[in-house]
Order: sequence, then C-alpha cells, then structure tokens
Amino acid sequence: ILDFQEFTNNNRLDEILSLNGVAKFYELENWIFTLLKEIPGFEVQYNEQRSGKEYDFIVWNSNESEELKGLGNPIPIEVKASKYVENNLIHSLISKASSQGFKSFILITTANLTEGNKKLIRDLKAHSGIAILVVDKEDLRSINSSKDLIKALIKSFRKFFIY
Repeated sequence: ILDFQEFTNNNRLDEILSLNGVAKFYELENWIFTLLKEIPGFEVQYNEQRSGKEYDFIVWNSNESEELKGLGNPIPIEVKASKYVENNLIHSLISKASSQGFKSFILITTANLTEGNKKLIRDLKAHSGIAILVVDKEDLRSINSSKDLIKALIKSFRKFFIY
C-alpha cells in the first residue's frame, strides 16, 4: 500500500487553462511539480532555469508499482500547455529519449490525444522500445492530488501497452 500525503490541490486545470501565454505554462509546470514531489518513491529533479534545460523534470523512480517499475530510471517528463499534440512532437520526444538511453518518457499536456496520436505512440513503442506515457487534458480533469496523478500514469501505461 502506497503512503500518500493528504495533499489535495483542488483540480486547478480550469484555472490554468484560463491563463494566457507563458503564465499558463508556468502554472501548469508548478502544479505538476507539486504533485510529482508528493508521490512516494519519486525523487524529482527540477531545473527552474529555462534556458538550456533538456526536460521539465527528471524523476528517479523507486515506486513499487509494477507498471512504474517497468519505466526504468530515470524518467524524463515533458509538460506542454497546448491545444494539440502534433505527431512531430511525439517523434521528437522518442528520438531524444532514444539518443539519451531512456526506456520511457512521460508527456503531460493540456491537449487531448487524437486516435492518430495514440496509434503513433503504440507503433513507436513497437519500433523503438521506448514507452511514452501521456496524461492529457481528459486525465488532468480528474487529478486533484498526487495519488490521482499516479493513478493517471498507471492508467496511461495500461491503455497504451497492455492490450
């Protein structure tokens, strides 16, 4: 049984979505950081300097969940406040993760995935061996705490990689 702190953020998605430009990105990133650092077994590295950083977060994972153990260590996380997920972004994330030796990648976005995005993620996993977990707008709507975020990650793993 995982031990989560009773930290609740009262779903901030609508508040974040009402923002414009860079403010939307910063608030989404800060919300996700707050949730990630409360997950048992996650050690989150966050570089607040924007210039030259590779990923929004790097997570060292010692969580006991079977799905999460299979993601390897460390796990890069990219946070995107956008309306759409372009297939070229998915290709870019896979390419970058592959060249750096990661087994997986997590994308957290305010966009909704299309069926084409989902198919591409499955196909790229089959060809590259790298798993992309995606927490999209639909998933973010149900996140109020770190426990909800971990459930969303496990759900994403099962949705894309357990048929």
